Amino acid sequence: MHSIQASPWLNKPAGGPLSRECGPLEILVGGDRPDAIRVIVGALELYRGFPFSEKRQIAVDVRRATLTFAARGTYLTCGRMLVDRERGGCRASTRSGVAVEHEPGGAWIVSVPDIQFDEPAVGDIEDVLSLVLTEEWREAGWDAMHAGCVVTPSGNGMLLCAASGGGKSTLTAALVRSGWKTLGDDKLLVSRRSFEVFSLSRSFNLDPRTARWFSELSAIAALPRYSAWTDKRRVFVESVWPGSLVCSAQPAVVAKIVRDDNVHDWWLRRLTSRQVLLTLLEQVVVPADREVARAVITTISSLASRTRGVELRLGSRAYETRDIAEGLEAELT
Repeated sequence: MHSIQASPWLNKPAGGPLSRECGPLEILVGGDRPDAIRVIVGALELYRGFPFSEKRQIAVDVRRATLTFAARGTYLTCGRMLVDRERGGCRASTRSGVAVEHEPGGAWIVSVPDIQFDEPAVGDIEDVLSLVLTEEWREAGWDAMHAGCVVTPSGNGMLLCAASGGGKSTLTAALVRSGWKTLGDDKLLVSRRSFEVFSLSRSFNLDPRTARWFSELSAIAALPRYSAWTDKRRVFVESVWPGSLVCSAQPAVVAKIVRDDNVHDWWLRRLTSRQVLLTLLEQVVVPADREVARAVITTISSLASRTRGVELRLGSRAYETRDIAEGLEAELT
């Protein structure tokens, strides 16, 4: 049995500027707010995946400042954050007063007022960082997807799609323990050139309650929560299932995951091509800007046209045996 490990960077003090790799990005983080920088560096640890051969370098300058504007949400609304986009540059404000501004070609300026760093404020900083990453990934030719991806023993890539808390991570863990490979449970990048998907993280975000199905995760409850908004813990995949991670895959199947208490264990049906497209669109952020939205939708439409889809309904006893991996492999070949 392998031990569950926490990230060695979580409690490391942050100075500036610090360099962190995040997929095809190199993030340089500096400024005069070490407390906020520490939050950003901790959040970037979620993206410590495989190295990319090409890097786009961006700067994030974290400053002590009071909010001087209020975004209206004309580009994007995300939880407690409103985002506008004018002349190609983004700016966003949050309920706690944390804000970010960016002009094309320049640094991202994150303004953090003198506030208490409670969970909502930490969550606002994480949301601002997510905006920065998503916009810069797009500039580099990638679209972020909130989905899991596994590879069957026969080599078929399968995207796992569901809303947050919908069961992507638990299903990924169940398939990996049965010998499947994985790119991760919820953070992927889709190439606009090849429509391959690439891994962004070496960790799973698992609810401590999953330990009742996986003896390998018996120590999960002792790990710290990885985000202000969830009770999930970060588990480094290869510390539990060595050799299970791969960096990329060409998806052949899209699986829409639905929890259903009326199902005994699990049940599967085919999706139409339109349903596949709608399922994938639910896993990406499509902003109001027509040009940006068109590029995102074009990528996702091309990916959908290359895959077939299934709806997988999971009952309360889906993980009590290992039959789900064998059954899915039989259905997908």
